[in-house]
Amino acid sequence: MAKRRILWTAEGWLYEAVVLDLYSRRIVGWSVQAQMSAQWVTDALMMAIWRRGQPEAVMHHSDRGSQYTSDPFQRLSVELGVTCSMSRSTIVSAATQRSTTLALRSSNNGWN
Repeated sequence: MAKRRILWTAEGWLYEAVVLDLYSRRIVGWSVQAQMSAQWVTDALMMAIWRRGQPEAVMHHSDRGSQYTSDPFQRLSVELGVTCSMSRSTIVSAATQRSTTLALRSSNNGWN
């Protein structure tokens, strides 16, 4: 299972991608980068495979973020024999987007 977060630091935004092994309930791969890219999530998957070994069959579940649907990530998944599973798409209303943006601004002391 994959999760990604955007973290505010004193030096700016950082992007964190994590791969969680649901069987062991352990984080088996991660990547932190200053820019959001396909490499960011690809590195996390590579670390997970390196740490856990090449599986006979494994499923990688994520949201439908552009990083997970990108050519580099999808090619790597096929090469490694990883089956991709993605959440259903959702429609986010304008009101939800506004409230999320306001919450982020207030929690980050004036972030625009």
